[in-house]
Amino acid sequence: SFNLRPLQVVLPSRDDQDSPVIDIDLHLPLLCFTHVALLQVLSCLLQEQRIVFFSSDWARLTLVAESLLLYLQPLSWQQPYVPVLARGMLDFLMAPTAFLMGCHINHFEEVAAETEDLILVNVDDGSIQASWSETLDLPDIPLAAAEFFISRAESLQLQYDLEMCHLGAGTDVNTFRSQRRSWQRKLNSQIQNIALELVVNIFREVQDFLNHEHRVFNSEEFLRTREPEDQLFYGKVLETHIFHSFLRDRLNRKRDSFSRMEQMTRNHVNRNRALTETPRRPPMSELSRSDYNRYTSPGRRLSKRLGVSLPNLDQPIIESVMLNSNKLLPVRIISPDSGLKFLQKPLKVFRLPDFPPPLAYHYVQNYYSDMAAALGKAISATPTDESALLARYHYLRGLVNTVSNRRLDALEDFYSLYKTDAEIFPSQMVKSLVDSLPEVEWLQ
Repeated sequence: SFNLRPLQVVLPSRDDQDSPVIDIDLHLPLLCFTHVALLQVLSCLLQEQRIVFFSSDWARLTLVAESLLLYLQPLSWQQPYVPVLARGMLDFLMAPTAFLMGCHINHFEEVAAETEDLILVNVDDGSIQASWSETLDLPDIPLAAAEFFISRAESLQLQYDLEMCHLGAGTDVNTFRSQRRSWQRKLNSQIQNIALELVVNIFREVQDFLNHEHRVFNSEEFLRTREPEDQLFYGKVLETHIFHSFLRDRLNRKRDSFSRMEQMTRNHVNRNRALTETPRRPPMSELSRSDYNRYTSPGRRLSKRLGVSLPNLDQPIIESVMLNSNKLLPVRIISPDSGLKFLQKPLKVFRLPDFPPPLAYHYVQNYYSDMAAALGKAISATPTDESALLARYHYLRGLVNTVSNRRLDALEDFYSLYKTDAEIFPSQMVKSLVDSLPEVEWLQ
């Protein structure tokens, strides 16, 4: 991250390129809805209902909708998404497909009266209802996962003033902004952690019913092993595009936040299963071919939609983990930080010099010199066994030397990557540098 006043710019990590950089307040839905109502909205999203958000504040519609979609990560909404729908576009709500749209609260009665089969979410008062009745008759998220989510969410500190009141008064507005950003960044991380736990608890056992050799998912057997009160929920979710996309990633053994958390929590779940479960059917990964044929014989045929017609799943395969469990963790109260913090690698922070206010030539060149010097100190202070970190420093210093016309120094930095991390070697940039060298430097 770096600062271009007044902008704070954050670049995503290569370790998880699919995870978006969050620059909104993820706790807004928790201020708008009760925990039960929030879970109802998430359940409707997972079931790909036709959902319309209403509010008197246009900005609130977008912020809440974006936050809720981020709660579902790494699952992604696959249907039409229009967070702010103008008055002249209300006809879009007649579309027969699933969608997520937002309207001004003034149109609530009109939309509810003229359009059927909609889920109406009033963001202003936190209520949710169906257009055909005042109650919501849709299956809820499985109870164990829902209770675990509520217990974790209740421990969040959502009020900034209460969190910071011990700091006392101050007069530096930049200090206030920095404190607010730090608080929001920490809270966003906690909320992402809790939301990811919810998704993992709902879909953890999908892994047990995958057959990677035949690239199929035994949906019938999966549904049969669910709790009776949860089968209707899973029956609807398994037919959605959002689940198909998730299933494609599992069959491709994708390494994402879901697989990492599932792997890290596997031992805890297995210990719990050993105490509470009776022996169960082996997962599909352990079935022989004869066992597989028995599960796919007539009368037990796989769902054509989920088991046979998954499109274009031949993508690179990475090492994956399989978890044999049939029960969720018992509900327990834990701190919001405890779920994912053991997944996070230790961070090394390199602070860039402040950008020069007047972007005159000599100021910019001085900035490059200061930055190269700071990187040189960082390289000297980094142990040789931290080769990945050294590679980043050399790469960055190579870029600085390139733009400040110190070509030989830049090439020397890039050359150092062969013993630290050749994967990030910038081949095209090095070729351009060599081609641009004057004869004297080329001979050197």
